[in-house]
Amino acid sequence: MKNRKNGFFFLLIFILIVSCGNREQRKKSIMVESDKSETIVGLSMDTLVVDRWRKDLEALEREFKLRNMVLLVRDGRNSAEIQKKQILELVEQNIDILIVIPHDSSAASDAVLPAQKRGIPIISYDRLIEKAGSDAYISFDNRNVGRLIMRELLHRVPEGRYIILNGAPKDHNSYMLREGVDDAIKTHSNKHSITILSEIWTEAWSADFAYSHIYDLLSHGENFDAVFAANDSLAGSAVRALSEFQKAGQVAVGGQDADLDACQRIVEGTQIMTVYKPIDLLAEKTADLVESLLGNSNHIIPDEMISDGTCNIPYYKIPVRKVDKGTINSIIIASGYHSGKQIYQNIQTNENR
Repeated sequence: MKNRKNGFFFLLIFILIVSCGNREQRKKSIMVESDKSETIVGLSMDTLVVDRWRKDLEALEREFKLRNMVLLVRDGRNSAEIQKKQILELVEQNIDILIVIPHDSSAASDAVLPAQKRGIPIISYDRLIEKAGSDAYISFDNRNVGRLIMRELLHRVPEGRYIILNGAPKDHNSYMLREGVDDAIKTHSNKHSITILSEIWTEAWSADFAYSHIYDLLSHGENFDAVFAANDSLAGSAVRALSEFQKAGQVAVGGQDADLDACQRIVEGTQIMTVYKPIDLLAEKTADLVESLLGNSNHIIPDEMISDGTCNIPYYKIPVRKVDKGTINSIIIASGYHSGKQIYQNIQTNENR
């Protein structure tokens, strides 16, 4: 029995070495074959409905244009099946490298197989593709994002009843954010005074689902003091439901992404904070990674390694910053992410009435 267990263990190790070794083989292959006059980058996006992803696309387009690279973009329209077909289309257009924002972190491992078979390097952008052996994962410090949101909520509401609106269960980032929530609660000085009244996972980051959940709680007379929202879209849904019960601004709501409407809610007093993630820097570092993986520049040392369930993947982390009413001018407006006119638009409109 012991020998059988040992044999299984060594077989597992062998599989891991072979699968992760394929990543190294792809690197050697691309070094030999990359002699084209132009670099073609394939970008497979989950969706372009969300404001955040439109900003990413704009930043990536600018960055690759500056470097004289061709960027081919596909919008997966919130569908793993559509994304899979589109990745195959990109591969057939002889791309040199593939950047993927997966709709489904697990299903995307099959979707990228055609690219890997051709030796095309894979970059998991902002969301980690699970069990795919990507050549790189570049994102923000997602665990710290969850930690920052929850810490600020705990600072504002040190005791009370909390609602947790997690992200999509098929998005690896959702779990990293949730780990950050746990980190914040564990270090909270009065953690036993916190009660999680309700916690949900929102399929495909559905804002409508989050809205319905908060609305139902309020309809049944539930009282709560704070809402952790895994992004600003979910935070907006919570605020919308609270507004219908005249409770907006009375319940602390925190999110991430620094969406324009979230910044507007912060200065209006219905959302306490967001997390600013410098997308221009993410795009710049992604372009650096593309050049490095294609052998056009020096190797970039990752911040750490992260397991995708099969391999340890080089993880390149971009730092984030907490934004509240007191720092929105110095961080968001000063960086040019949104203008003061945009952020204070609703306040100015109300004052002019």
